[in-house]
Amino acid sequence: MKNKYLLLSGTVICLFLLSIISCERDTDRIPEKHQISIRMIDDKWKVVDARDATITDITVARGDTVVWVAPPDSDLYFQFMDEHLVGHYTQDLKKEQRLMLTIGNQARRGPNPYAVFMYDAKVYAQGDSPPQLIVKE
Repeated sequence: MKNKYLLLSGTVICLFLLSIISCERDTDRIPEKHQISIRMIDDKWKVVDARDATITDITVARGDTVVWVAPPDSDLYFQFMDEHLVGHYTQDLKKEQRLMLTIGNQARRGPNPYAVFMYDAKVYAQGDSPPQLIVKE
């Protein structure tokens, strides 16, 4: 009987320690901030990494913040295919302003396409057409 209590107590302690370790692993990661700009490149509006215009697909993790910077030429309209990605289906952004959204904890892993419409130019901005945020594992 005493062995059963020891085994049960040991199991409970192990499960408790495993839960603490798994929780710590999730909170150890510091969320990143990703800056995205919409620029005219080769006579087309493109959605690109603000630091490197050759990067059109941005890889993010849940909890990261994404900041889109509007150009001085146009207001923008964003349409997200999955509300869980950033907590909204649509967002508006005025000229030269910033839109800051956090990748949701329920965001689908993998590619998440979205659309950016340029009001003044009356065109959709391209990334890899459509632009996408890739939520990593």
